[in-house]
Order: sequence, then C-alpha cells, then structure tokens
Amino acid sequence: MDAERGSVLARGPERRAAILLELERAEAPVTVETLAGAVGLHHNTVREHLRVLEQEGRVRRSTAPVAGRGRPRAAFESVDNGPVRTPVGTGAVALREHLLRILISRFGAPDDAAWAGARQDAREWGRELAGEMDAAHTPDGVAALVARGLTAMGMEPDARADVVDIASCPFADLAADRPDVVCGLHQSVIDGMLDSAAPAGSTARLLPFAGPRMCRVETLVPSAPVSVA
Repeated sequence: MDAERGSVLARGPERRAAILLELERAEAPVTVETLAGAVGLHHNTVREHLRVLEQEGRVRRSTAPVAGRGRPRAAFESVDNGPVRTPVGTGAVALREHLLRILISRFGAPDDAAWAGARQDAREWGRELAGEMDAAHTPDGVAALVARGLTAMGMEPDARADVVDIASCPFADLAADRPDVVCGLHQSVIDGMLDSAAPAGSTARLLPFAGPRMCRVETLVPSAPVSVA
C-alpha cells in the first residue's frame, strides 16, 4: 500500500461511517461528486472508501442517468447493513439524554480536559451499571457481564465465549456522525463495568462497525498464575 492510500484509510472507520450516513439519508443513489461535497473529502478519497464499502457489501453501485451526451457516472446507495438503530422509546430517550448530558456538562472546557472528563464520567456510569446489576466478580464471564450492561443501556447484545456482538443500538445514528466520540464513551462505560465487577487485568475492546449490521466487543481475562510447588 502506498503512502497516499495508507493515509486515506488511516481514519477509515470514521469517514466511511459519514459516507454511509449520507447514503442512508438519500432518497436515490448518490454520485461520488455529491458525496464528496457532503462529507468534505476529495473525490479520490471518497472513491477509495466506497471501494472498501463495496467489498464489505454495505453499498451498491449503479449508473446515474445522464442528460444528453456524456459518460455515464457511477452512483451509490446503502445496502442497509449498518448497525440497526433501536426505535427510540421512553427508555432509550432517557439513555440518550444521559449520554448527551455527559457531553454537554464538559462543554467550554479545553478540548483535552473536556474529552478526558467526559470519559471519566462515562466510566463512572459503567461502575454504577455494574453495581445495579449486583455483578461483583461475575462468575459467568466478562462477556456475559458486558452483555448485561449493554442490555441495560438499551442495546441488543449476543454474548458467546469471549465475544459480544451488538445488533441493535439506540445511539447508532449518533455514532454514525461521531464514532470517535460516541463509541469512545461506550468504551469508557464498558471499562467502568470491568473496574467494578471483573477479575483484575480483564479487558474488553469495542470494535465499532465490525461487520454487517453489528458492532463487537472482544473480551480477555488473564490466565490465573501457575503455582510452583
């Protein structure tokens, strides 16, 4: 991979999420030129991200109608393979307000302090969730602990062994706009759950948009030290 292409893909997940959001909002297939203007990226950068999204099966290519003479242009539409947004009911509204309050409470502070403070608050929320679940050092695994916490947040997780897949999220629309912020805060919430109710040294890594229609959390529990006789 050359340096220019590597630079294009370095912030890939965030940029592809923005492109997908524009395609989902559109009522008809969208050309590269229109997408580039909407997301503020160069045409070639958008083409590269669309190529990746096509390979993942998340967008579909077609040909845009041409008025008069001219070369047909490619147009793209979403295949609707992104994480499903949970319909916003009373519970989900409260959860969204909680998340937004964390962000708003830090508005106006220097950028680094605001982000660090927001993540600290989100981590504390995770500790509170674990405490409400009465899940001290959960006996059925870290993945199960994370799944229970995500369920309390309004998501639809599926835990198996050391992996949790998330097929529905009430924050999916917000995450599509700012995955670095929304998913970063969710990671901090998960870290807080582990602080309160997981064996020391346990980790859980959130992978936004890890596959068709889902995000994923990968968990790891350190092996118990081997005693020497």
